[in-house]
Amino acid sequence: MILVSLLAMQLGLSDVLSGRSEPTLPTSVVGKHDLSVLVHTIGSLDAARSHMISSEIRGDKAKIIYLAADGSQVKPGDVLVRFDPTPYEKEVVQLTEKVSSLTSALEASSQVIALEKNQAEQAIKTAEFNLRVARLELDKLEHGSGPIQLAQYKEEVDKSAEELARYEEYANEIRSLAKTEDIVAASEIYLAEKRMKELKEKHATAQRKYVSYNRHVLPTSLETSRAKVENCAMIVHQLKNSFVYKIAKATADAENIK
Repeated sequence: MILVSLLAMQLGLSDVLSGRSEPTLPTSVVGKHDLSVLVHTIGSLDAARSHMISSEIRGDKAKIIYLAADGSQVKPGDVLVRFDPTPYEKEVVQLTEKVSSLTSALEASSQVIALEKNQAEQAIKTAEFNLRVARLELDKLEHGSGPIQLAQYKEEVDKSAEELARYEEYANEIRSLAKTEDIVAASEIYLAEKRMKELKEKHATAQRKYVSYNRHVLPTSLETSRAKVENCAMIVHQLKNSFVYKIAKATADAENIK
């Protein structure tokens, strides 16, 4: 600021001495300009910031077909290096085909799983239905038809025994009259003896039916019915385990495809 004032004073004084009435000062328009600083020297430059870029592609297929020149100015998004896509395009085609194949296999596995589940549900439902029927048949035989049939046979035994006892009394009277009276014909005695024999056979048959059913038929039927219940229950258990294994295997196969 002092230097500028002295310069102005000198310029004004010279104007006075030269006879000018008014002093004049040099003027210039103020503006914004770049101040270029050039340095001429010999040496090497080190970057203030640098980044090492390396490829993560494994193997020897990464062939570079373009590389940005050293010292080039680049913007975000500019390509610095480009590899030959040919070997990778082939691999992409192969992988795409493989993906398509695996997708088809996965869909097939999903259908197998759905089919296995459907078959399992149907088979288990059928087996459980058979089990319920077998249990009902056993319950019916134990508490229904079995006791009823046994009671019927016992009733036949009792009735035949009662009828036989009554006729035995009648036959004894006929025999007594035949010994003391002549009014009883031999034919009546014959018919009485024949009827007695028939009633005895009828009573014996009723006893055999009752004993056979009580000791053999009913126990055998009950044992068969119980065995059927156990077999149906075993089938249900086996089917559940079998289809659990099949579904698990099919699911595992599908997971392996993934």
